[in-house]
Amino acid sequence: MDNTAQPNIFVPTGGTSTPQLPQPPISAGRKWITPKNIFIVLGIIVVIELIFGLRSVIKPSSTASPDGGILNLPATRESNKGAIFLTSDKKEVKVGDTIAVSVGVNSPKFTAGVDVVAKFDPAMLSAIDGDIHQGTIFSKFPLSKVDPSGFLSISGIATPGTSGFSGKDIFAIVNFKTLKKGVAKITLDFTPGSTADSNIVGTESGKDLLEEVGNLEIVIK
Repeated sequence: MDNTAQPNIFVPTGGTSTPQLPQPPISAGRKWITPKNIFIVLGIIVVIELIFGLRSVIKPSSTASPDGGILNLPATRESNKGAIFLTSDKKEVKVGDTIAVSVGVNSPKFTAGVDVVAKFDPAMLSAIDGDIHQGTIFSKFPLSKVDPSGFLSISGIATPGTSGFSGKDIFAIVNFKTLKKGVAKITLDFTPGSTADSNIVGTESGKDLLEEVGNLEIVIK
């Protein structure tokens, strides 16, 4: 009889499956980190980026652009005078460029309508009816016409039943294309007291409130 000691062998009961090693507990902070949740978060980030990108594109600019942005109005205009004035985001341009010209209005009293008649040299500048864009003063523009011979006519009126507009803001924006080198002038047609040219019509009085105009010169190189 062999008295050599034999090792004790323990056979697990209840089947022959391999014993499972204990797994470390998953912390609560990591339970949400799954492929599905990661894609959801990335999608939200992309949407936010698109929203901010669109806002930066459509946000009104402080200077006019060929697609009708808004210009800063001259701070030197007297706030107690009715005035129509022309400004531009560029003072010097090249032949073939498009330049946005802003028609600003200052009216210390409420106005029910504004008429703008301007002259320009058709040999230096060109524009068509579609190049006229309404500003922020009035929503109704019964007239916006460019005469190829060098005349520009724009009329805007207040919504019926309202007091109209008072203050200083953009009446319209016109996009001109430059044609040749030189100094191009855009001049507002204005005679004090006349209602046949540029004017600001008072809501209560019906009289012309326009007292001064500001013309524009553009250097084309």
